[in-house]
Amino acid sequence: MPMPGSKTGSAAARTPASAGSPSRLFALNAAWLELALTAIDLIAWAQHLLLDGDLATCEPKALRYRLLHTAACITRGQRRTYVRLAEHWTWARDLAAAFARLA
Repeated sequence: MPMPGSKTGSAAARTPASAGSPSRLFALNAAWLELALTAIDLIAWAQHLLLDGDLATCEPKALRYRLLHTAACITRGQRRTYVRLAEHWTWARDLAAAFARLA
């Protein structure tokens, strides 16, 4: 349904408040919002509990670049799961220390 004063019901005619929503359905937007808030909480708690130094206080965008985009390989052997981090990665030691604190 077109907005009052608009000629079409296109995406350009949507209000700015709903421009960032992934769907026009309220239930889907509510679920998406809950997942986004959960992800934000997980990142904040991981920074607080597992990281130290510069990584504990950096912005989420920098944290994604430094830790979540790390080159790694997940392998299994002897009934255990291993995460092999690329040794040349600048923050590999920090990520390994965070995994050690988690375990």
